[in-house]
Amino acid sequence: MFERKDIAIADTYGEYAYMVNTVDMLDFGLIGFNKSIRTIIQKRIEINSKYPLIKLVDFPSEIRKGKSITAKNAISGNYKVVAGGKDFAYTHNEYNRDENTITISASGANAGFVNFWKEKIFASDCTTIRGKTELATKYIFVYLQSMQQALFDLARGSAQPHVYPDDIKNFKIPLPPPSIQQQIIDECQKIDDEYENSRMAIETYRQKIADIFNELEIVYKTQGGGGLNLVNLGDICQSYIGLTYKPEHINDNGILVLRSSNIKNGKLDFNDQVRVKLNINDKYFVKNKDVLICVRNGSKKLLGKSAYLDTLNEPMTFGAFMAICRSNKFSKWIYLWTQSKHYAEQIEKISSTVSINQLTQKTLLSFKIPVLQSYDEMQKIIAKAELYEQKIEIHTKVINESQRKKEAILAKYL
Repeated sequence: MFERKDIAIADTYGEYAYMVNTVDMLDFGLIGFNKSIRTIIQKRIEINSKYPLIKLVDFPSEIRKGKSITAKNAISGNYKVVAGGKDFAYTHNEYNRDENTITISASGANAGFVNFWKEKIFASDCTTIRGKTELATKYIFVYLQSMQQALFDLARGSAQPHVYPDDIKNFKIPLPPPSIQQQIIDECQKIDDEYENSRMAIETYRQKIADIFNELEIVYKTQGGGGLNLVNLGDICQSYIGLTYKPEHINDNGILVLRSSNIKNGKLDFNDQVRVKLNINDKYFVKNKDVLICVRNGSKKLLGKSAYLDTLNEPMTFGAFMAICRSNKFSKWIYLWTQSKHYAEQIEKISSTVSINQLTQKTLLSFKIPVLQSYDEMQKIIAKAELYEQKIEIHTKVINESQRKKEAILAKYL
């Protein structure tokens, strides 16, 4: 292998091994030579720009490591503690960074995630960046946000991935004149305004859907039923717990397994895929009009998360931490109910009394759900909710397009 000769990898090992250049497995960025070899290849970052590329530390900018703190030691206050996640972890009564600070998560599953904080914060498990001017800081953020995947790719370590301050200091960035930086910021701000308007509109329409069942609950309590019946969920649907599979069943060419990570805002999201090859009973295949529910998860806040399945384009199954509710007449009604306060309160009541974050089949099917005595009236309510869902879909597209539009702006100017 040291004679520049190709080595053939047997077909039986092709799934587990591949050829790489040794140069890609050594870290030449350290002051002293380190003979350790990376087991994860660091991807080369190619940046094309008509302006000079400089290291981020030479922009000039202040790049600093956060200060360690734990939830136990924090004193609840007005300042958000920014750690290794995508959002703040908790609050503290002190801050260590001023307004308009860029943060890059330092460790964990979200190592490399870039964010911008307009308010004072306590920087913890993150690296912070501030340009010499507010203009420079905003330009740096817009650019780093467009390079998010490259920042994720900086993460090192298999058990606990890390992105180190030195990696960020050496990250290359184009240096256009201030006038061009300002144009980029101004145009990206318009995209951010569209994003924020759509985000707020989505929240409003989701609340309108939730209010449908909140109002039904009030009617039931104040008008002696008011044409409503409270029934057990099991009275109007069938439910199944999902498929159990082993690591050796995982195969990129197999059947897609729906898990909690595949639910995003009531819809299916396929960015995180697991596929399996094994014999699957028919009852474990999902169908259009099924309601998919997370019934077990390490995170309490994900318990009960749901999606309505209506655009299946291939055979799919669902994992053992999930359940489906299937009903010929009430599927959409059940899904809309899972977006309500009435549903959330029943989950909260159960989860506060058990040590494991789970909804057993017995518990789930015993949940109370309001059902109108008039099926036609239920259909009218569903139609109203679907109009709100259409509005949500329009605004979701605006949000999904925002990053692509920003990247187009950067490509135009840089």
